[in-house]
Amino acid sequence: MCRVDRYGLIILVVATSLVLPLYSAAVARADARNRLVDIRHWSAPTSTRIVFDLKQEADYESSKLTNPERITLTLNGFDGFMPKDLLTVNDGIVKNVRMLQDRKGTVRVVIELEKPAQHNIFPLRPIDGKLPRLVVDIVREDLEQAEKLRREATRQGKKQGEFIVVIDPGHGGEDPGAISKNGTQEKDVVFAIARKLSAHLNQMPGVTSYLTRNGDYFIPLHKRIQIAKEYGADAFVSIHVNAGFSPKVSGSSVYCLSFKGASSNAARLAAHRENASDSIGGVPFGKDDGVNAILYDMVQTHTLNTSMRFAELLLGELSKINKLHTHTPQQANFAVLRSLDIPSVLIETDFISNPAREQALLSSRFQADIVKAIAASVRQYAGAPTPEPDKSLRIAAKPSLPASSASVPTMQHTTPTPARTPATDPSRKKMNIQKTPPVEAQPVPGYRIVKKSDTQYALEPVGAHTKAARQM
Repeated sequence: MCRVDRYGLIILVVATSLVLPLYSAAVARADARNRLVDIRHWSAPTSTRIVFDLKQEADYESSKLTNPERITLTLNGFDGFMPKDLLTVNDGIVKNVRMLQDRKGTVRVVIELEKPAQHNIFPLRPIDGKLPRLVVDIVREDLEQAEKLRREATRQGKKQGEFIVVIDPGHGGEDPGAISKNGTQEKDVVFAIARKLSAHLNQMPGVTSYLTRNGDYFIPLHKRIQIAKEYGADAFVSIHVNAGFSPKVSGSSVYCLSFKGASSNAARLAAHRENASDSIGGVPFGKDDGVNAILYDMVQTHTLNTSMRFAELLLGELSKINKLHTHTPQQANFAVLRSLDIPSVLIETDFISNPAREQALLSSRFQADIVKAIAASVRQYAGAPTPEPDKSLRIAAKPSLPASSASVPTMQHTTPTPARTPATDPSRKKMNIQKTPPVEAQPVPGYRIVKKSDTQYALEPVGAHTKAARQM
């Protein structure tokens, strides 16, 4: 009996040693199967984005069919889970998305189109807490061309003395921007402020404003600049909210472009965060078509000077309604500010990571104060008529800028195509703008003074002036 038990035990051990590896391999294969976690879409005026959230990256095959117009996708190696079998879009570009998964784990997707359209399919790796994604961008070129012609017609039909401001609500669509602990998303806050600012500016005599986006969808950073150029913008204002590691940090900041490096570590981090928008929002990897090193040296220095002047005016007005996080314009290499001939600024309205400031950013009162402060800066910068004083505007504190910074003279320079500013735009000749003769520029802490024939490579970093200013 004992002998039988001993042999039986031996047989059981041997059998287990053979079965367990097979079972483990089966479990491993099951774990290796992919999963279609979710399917989402974003609709823009000229395009639609379909996003497939995956457990892991996947290979795919695609084809385009006609009569009716369709795009098909085939993905292999999935585990049978299907979040939905139909996604209804009906936005004038895409009718719907139909999905089917068979027992072998093959997912077949059919995207039904309204009319013929171009499409681009590309994967996105995990970033900022997002799963691997497979993105299908569908673009109606006829709508794209119509939008471009509309913007160019606006530029060509620009009235004498008209000052055009393009407002850019940061992030959007797949890119939420900064998110508070309560779930408030930057893209929603800045879009609300941008819409109110546009409406306010359009009521000002001689000023017209446009938005880069009119809904919750993502626009690549380089295209935001292109939209501003097509409108013939005289100024570009990108609206954002800030976020920090400490929930106690607060205040407004204004940023300009720098090709020599950031003026502070905070500015460098801010530029890194905002420039990551393309990766989070979803832009196919490719060659950087931004401003290259040769173009850095050819950039119009007058545009950078006038951007700094505009930023100075903004800080002066913002200091009346809110605490300033930085008292001088900060500089860094922001992709969205890389325009050669349009004075451009990026405004961080306040910190969404601060619970008290988050509530302020969501309030209609604070948003209205931000709008009035920016509008007042635009009025001063553009030379537009000043309206009657608005008693409803609350004044929290006096501007914190150095007294000498209130009058930074405009440098004389020679450029083939000067920036469109109030001082150089021929369409503004009839406006009563006071002109002063060129004088010797005086150093101002925190600013670069660019002289005739200077290039960006020859400039001293702003950080040195900033450090000196802090010691004063």
